[in-house]
Amino acid sequence: MKKLFVFLDVDGVLNDTTYWEKFKKKNPELSNLKIPYIPFNPKSLRNLIRLNNKLKRKNIKMILILNSSWGRYAENRHILKAKLNEYGIRYHYKTLYRNRYDNKKEAVAEWLKNYNNPKEYLIIDDFDLDFKEEYFVKTNMSSGFTNKKMYEALMKARKLWKTK
Repeated sequence: MKKLFVFLDVDGVLNDTTYWEKFKKKNPELSNLKIPYIPFNPKSLRNLIRLNNKLKRKNIKMILILNSSWGRYAENRHILKAKLNEYGIRYHYKTLYRNRYDNKKEAVAEWLKNYNNPKEYLIIDDFDLDFKEEYFVKTNMSSGFTNKKMYEALMKARKLWKTK
């Protein structure tokens, strides 16, 4: 099976402000929750699952690498891992990126270098990391990993592996 390394951010990809605002209105008693207890947007999670399933059908295994400040604390990683495991997805590695003051682009480049520079990778993030367009899917903090972004990721993955 072919491999596609996917560098995943969390806030702005699985979490988004639009969903969070709706959640707070429906659940005012929970409006003071902080990360990592803010629920993920179910639509964004479904889109990640759909991407994984569509890649599997093309004989491509999605290997998630956490590239987020969520990697900084064990509790955050455990929450993320548990939620992804509910859907049969796990992340395999994390980069050295810890917080907004670190350089995410350098963290990805270092990870790629340490793993023999694979050419089949995607980055899904709401920050512009200045990677070549064919490797980057830019989400938005207000909407997360939408259907449109899922299909963009799928098309880019297919191009990297030259499949239809």
